Amino acid sequence: MKKLSGLRSSAEIFIFLLIFSGGIDPLSAQETAASALGAFESHGDVGKVLHPGSVEYDAAKKSYTIAGSGENMWFGADAFQFLWQKMSGDATLTADIAFLGSGGNRHRKAVLMIRQSLDTDSVYADIALHGDGLTALQFRDEKGALTQEVQSLISAPKRLRIEKHGAYFTTSRCGFRMEMVRWRSPAVRRESS
Repeated sequence: MKKLSGLRSSAEIFIFLLIFSGGIDPLSAQETAASALGAFESHGDVGKVLHPGSVEYDAAKKSYTIAGSGENMWFGADAFQFLWQKMSGDATLTADIAFLGSGGNRHRKAVLMIRQSLDTDSVYADIALHGDGLTALQFRDEKGALTQEVQSLISAPKRLRIEKHGAYFTTSRCGFRMEMVRWRSPAVRRESS
């Protein structure tokens, strides 16, 4: 579990899905059917991007396809396309992930993120799957701080999950054997559950 000291636990947060195609259904079917973006409120670009991003939602498959051209989510500022839902309190987001096509930039990412604001240097925590299979818990503890990460030993999982409880975050990922691993803190060993 990782605590973000810069996250105001009582404030509204943004839940993001980034550059992925997979199944997710955090709201009821009735609520999902009412939106062209499924369970989400809106989408857009954060930071400076080369080309505007896009989102497609397939209600029959409960599938999202997100395209973006942002530079990265790293260092002290981010640039990416996102699909988001504003929330407050505790939250859990789980998704099955698949990149469209093979090859491309090895640093492209499919990300489940909980973020304090839409600012490019916002406090956030995410679980990121990179194009080369690297999976990591990434986080920015304070506004404007550098991004940090804890890398997973399992490559290219099919399912990712992030949970927020107050200012604490837990991430999980499933490989082919559906092994779940939770990070308790970057400084603490990983535990299987």
